[in-house]
Amino acid sequence: MRKWTPVLRAAAITFGGVLLFGFVRGVLAGYGGQAGWFDGQAVEQIVIAVFAAVLMAGALWIGAEWMRVIDEAAREAHKAAWYWGGTAGMCVSGVGLVLASGGPWREV
Repeated sequence: MRKWTPVLRAAAITFGGVLLFGFVRGVLAGYGGQAGWFDGQAVEQIVIAVFAAVLMAGALWIGAEWMRVIDEAAREAHKAAWYWGGTAGMCVSGVGLVLASGGPWREV
C-alpha cells in the first residue's frame, strides 16, 4: 500500500483542487454577475477553459505517478496500449474533423 501513496496523494490534491476551484468559481460568478463586474458569457468560457486545463494537468500528474509505481511489464503493456489506442482514436477523430471542416455550414 505504501507504494501507492504518491498516486493517492496526486488524486486527492487534484480532486480537492477541482472542488475548490468549482466553489470559488461559483461564488465569484454569482457575486460578480450580480454586481456587474463582468459579462457572464465571456467569463464562463474562460472559466471552462481554465477548468479543463487544470483538470487535464491533474490527470497527467496522476497518470505519471501511477506509471512510476507499476512494474515494468505493466508499464510496457500500457505504453503499447496507449500508443495503439491513441493512434486509433486519432484516426477516428481525424475523419470526423475532416468531414466537419468541409460541410455546407461553412458558407454561412
